[in-house]
Amino acid sequence: MAASESAFDEADLPMGEDVLTASLVGQALIAKTGASNARDAIELLVRAALDDAEISKAPIDLRKVASYQGVRNIVLKEMAEAGRLVPLGSGRFEIHIRAKDPVERRNFTIGHEIGHLLLPGYREAPIEVMETRAEITLSNPSDAVEELCDIAAAALLMPMHLFGPAAAELGCHLSAVRALCRHFRSSWPATMRRMVETNLWRCALTVWNLIGGVPHLSWSFASDSFPFGLTENLTSRIDGGIGQLFTAQRSNTNVETLEVDGKQYTFAVYARRSARYGGGSSASTVTALLLPYPPSGRWPAGRVSWPTAPWGRFEDD
Repeated sequence: MAASESAFDEADLPMGEDVLTASLVGQALIAKTGASNARDAIELLVRAALDDAEISKAPIDLRKVASYQGVRNIVLKEMAEAGRLVPLGSGRFEIHIRAKDPVERRNFTIGHEIGHLLLPGYREAPIEVMETRAEITLSNPSDAVEELCDIAAAALLMPMHLFGPAAAELGCHLSAVRALCRHFRSSWPATMRRMVETNLWRCALTVWNLIGGVPHLSWSFASDSFPFGLTENLTSRIDGGIGQLFTAQRSNTNVETLEVDGKQYTFAVYARRSARYGGGSSASTVTALLLPYPPSGRWPAGRVSWPTAPWGRFEDD
């Protein structure tokens, strides 16, 4: 299986850390790297792959990284799947990418396929992997593999030792997300998830769908310091900042009042409307970054410490 066709799987977190680490592939990663959990293990392998390819700045040259992993060619194709990893024999591979996808989506898919090559055991028994459009469920043993490949894709596109200092310098706001997307050639949802993962701010990445004329929270992914528990029964007003993106495709406010745990709280909202693809149809969703309002600026990142060396400068497309 390869990167999912949903435009928001780049930001999704379908299973918890404990489940991911306890999986067979998670245990194999820990044994290989000595990391304490599967996520840190795949990040370590990605960093090693970047070092092998002598990659030290963004945007990441994914073709060069792939070539160091035995990928002889990356081909754009007219196909239903988002991507395929095809063994050619003798430790060589070819990656096929759906031509119609936006470049940021294609980048993520390439990173996902490279992720398969980094996982223990794949090279010893390589098989062709592709997207089947099966729904992700925890009962599917391949879920841990696919989630880890998504983590690898994000880490390849936005290495934390480069992304963290850039995010810290720019701050947590809408213009920063846009600048980071341009600099790292990454998609909006994947970039916002990476911002949450830095743990520099009290923030949460959320995805909303319109149900019965009311915006409903589909899922959320919060930083360690985010002080609220967001549940899937959370709704937003149709005339609020999130709701306006459904009705008018643009919002006139960056502030949203939501009822959480029976109390009203105000959040700063950085949101964008996008199309979600799948099954030959598309539906609108809103991806939003929430911060307690008024934003308190940078939040201490605890054990996270970013290097002080300059990370480079942003370049406009």
